[in-house]
Amino acid sequence: QAIVLFAGVFANFLLAWLLFSIGFMSGLPTSVGSEPIGYKLSDVNLMVVSVLAKSPAEVAGLKSGDKIVTIASGNDYVSNVNPDTLKSFILSHASKTIDIGYVRGKEKIFGLVKVVPIIDKSTQQPLIGISMDMIGTAKLPVFTALKEGMLLTLFVTKGTIVGLYTLIADSLRGQGSFASVTGPVGMVGIVGDAYQFGFVYLLSFSALISVNLAIINLFPFPALDGGRLFFLLIEKIKGSRLNPKFANTANMIGFGILILLMVVVTFHDIVKLF
Repeated sequence: QAIVLFAGVFANFLLAWLLFSIGFMSGLPTSVGSEPIGYKLSDVNLMVVSVLAKSPAEVAGLKSGDKIVTIASGNDYVSNVNPDTLKSFILSHASKTIDIGYVRGKEKIFGLVKVVPIIDKSTQQPLIGISMDMIGTAKLPVFTALKEGMLLTLFVTKGTIVGLYTLIADSLRGQGSFASVTGPVGMVGIVGDAYQFGFVYLLSFSALISVNLAIINLFPFPALDGGRLFFLLIEKIKGSRLNPKFANTANMIGFGILILLMVVVTFHDIVKLF
């Protein structure tokens, strides 16, 4: 029974490995410095990784995935765009309007936004409200792609476990927040954004979902495979089967809690749309 229960979870990890590997074969977006040894990234650009809510960048219209290609303010401009030059430019033009040129989506639509930095209250430094990184494309041969796909799957698995642990720990301390939790409604928007950036992005996002499903399903909670595995462990220790009535009741309560949690998260997703 344990092997059958674990088979579904293993299939999720296997799917993630396959999707990441296909991504590397097709050309997977990779951070500079994280590329496999012996391989160079192509089409390296400064990419917006995330945008702070209500920040000058969000108000101006910058989005995650935008590639910043030009920075200017009046007669001043930057010819070599990277995180350091952008930070220095913002620092030296703290009270001025900065023109940021970007390329968006798989259609590579060029746009230009005007951003006025604000002063961060904690650091007293000017900012526009984005996190960024130099991102290029890693296109690998089949066997190297399979190896790197496995390593990336393990890395994502570790990150997901740490993130889930942090979320639960913060919740127990009364510091939990739904800001980092996304349900079915929010997922639709994220999938749409990923598709706009290209099919490889959609593959990577699907792999991330697969890893998340595997880990959550292993959680020892009734109604999940992890809960059923936990019951099997108890039966193994006590040497006899659990009372079916107790197991069924526990699974029904667990299922009800999961449905309630899904409703709450979905409501929060809808609220975030407005």
